[in-house]
Amino acid sequence: MSARMNDFIDIIERRVDKDAEGFGQESDVVLASVRAEKSYAAMTETDASNATFAIQTAVFKLRRIPGLAIQPDLFITDAAGRYNIKAVDEISGRGMYLVVTAQRVAASEG
Repeated sequence: MSARMNDFIDIIERRVDKDAEGFGQESDVVLASVRAEKSYAAMTETDASNATFAIQTAVFKLRRIPGLAIQPDLFITDAAGRYNIKAVDEISGRGMYLVVTAQRVAASEG
């Protein structure tokens, strides 16, 4: 499997830091930068409030990262953009590899 892990991805957590006055400042914190195998599962377009959005579903296969629990409140970024993690599963019962299903939402052109 490792021969096909050609995509570089970052696993990101969104944090809100408050200043002395109590205002929040959002920032992205990179938890890990790893190699993964990426494939596309589906692409759909939806209309909402006179706007059309393209939702692209991608599947990332990567090695488990010791000490890091990948869960749906995290994000994945790669050369194509930012993906919201929707599901995380193990490939085998040995706990070496993970399959992460994620979606990227973008405004459609046209």
